[in-house]
Amino acid sequence: KITELTADVVTNTAATAAWTGSGYQDEKVPSLAEYLSLLNGSSIKAVIELKSTTNNVIDAVVAAVRAEPAATKDRVVFISFTAALVQQVRAALPDYPAWLLASNVENVPAATLIANAKACNATGVDVIGTFDAAYVAAVKAAGLAFVTWTVDSVETAAHQAFPGVAGITT
Repeated sequence: KITELTADVVTNTAATAAWTGSGYQDEKVPSLAEYLSLLNGSSIKAVIELKSTTNNVIDAVVAAVRAEPAATKDRVVFISFTAALVQQVRAALPDYPAWLLASNVENVPAATLIANAKACNATGVDVIGTFDAAYVAAVKAAGLAFVTWTVDSVETAAHQAFPGVAGITT
């Protein structure tokens, strides 16, 4: 498990998989500070998924974001399946967006998703599953950003390109 590894072990591990090809075999997993430094002089936006409530993860993430001048509220967004983590990062960095992740949204009424997001002070939702324009409109009407994930084909992207969908995380 990655949660049992030290930062040294992780950052010295190849960040490749069989599908990445031979040109990437020397790519290492970057530290969060290294990842955030990529914001300097670029137009990229950093998406940070929060997965763990242990070992003061939020404190370390917040410190790394605050330490990088380019990691502004317009360039960094947090995502998490864990409402408590969304709530914690929003408390620590209230001007930064944080989206609640949700899967199988075809089984989750929009009103439930909205209530869950509002309960943890999320600024948006990042969903996977089948949804329609009315679903997106309901979330947007509640004042939340609507983003979808993981889109692995042009056909899926075209199907999910409803008005109001702010983007795709993948």
